[in-house]
Order: sequence, then structure tokens, then C-alpha cells
Amino acid sequence: TVPSDAEAARNESRWFLQNVCLANAAQLMGRTDYSKYEEEAAAARKRLRKNGVPEAHLREMENFATNVIRSTTTAQNADQGPDLCIQGYKT
Repeated sequence: TVPSDAEAARNESRWFLQNVCLANAAQLMGRTDYSKYEEEAAAARKRLRKNGVPEAHLREMENFATNVIRSTTTAQNADQGPDLCIQGYKT
């Protein structure tokens, strides 16, 4: 089935936030592949802006995701960061 415009927009927002989260988690884990997630987040952000989402809203969403992953990730649970990101955006 073809997703509705509303569903596609909602999924784009999730894709953006998931990649912001994964970029931060991977960076905190010391992984060098975090830049691929940053690139995906940037592409999703561009599509969202093209579709009329205000930059201020995108910054707010990005700051929220960044603050959540950075405030909940410690040296003891850094390896669980990506799991947190993926779980958070599956629902």
C-alpha cells in the first residue's frame, strides 16, 4: 500500500529524529561511523524544510533528541544508546 501524505510526513520526522539520536549515540560510543547518521539526518531535515516544517521546530526536535541521548548515556550503558534510539522511534 502507498502511505498517505500525513503518514509519509510523520515517518520523515521519525527518520530525522532517529538519525539524530543514532549520530549522538554512535559518537558517545566512540564510533567513527556517526557521520553517516548525521548525513541521513541532514537529508531528512532538508526534505522536512522543503515540505514546510519551520527551522525552529526542527531545531527543537533535534535538541530534544540530542539532550535525551546525552543525558541518559553513561560510560556504563553507552553500548545501549543505539537500542534506545531505535526503540524510541519504533512506536
